[in-house]
Amino acid sequence: METLRTSSYLIPVKLESEPGKYMLIHGYTGAIDIVTESLLKKIQAVASGVDLPEDTLQTLIKRGYITTRSQEEEYAYVLV
Repeated sequence: METLRTSSYLIPVKLESEPGKYMLIHGYTGAIDIVTESLLKKIQAVASGVDLPEDTLQTLIKRGYITTRSQEEEYAYVLV
């Protein structure tokens, strides 16, 4: 599998009305999701080999939160 990392365009917003939950916003895919704090930490640590269920991983990749692109490749993709 290719090297995975957290997207540079991931914007986590802590929800004041729901303790332990975050709204994830992705800057160029437009994805918006509500996740637990523990899942956010796993997303942020994906480059260090954190284990995620395959279906969860594929969903996070599809929505853009996790990517195989380098930071430079992501920037170039957005600027096109």
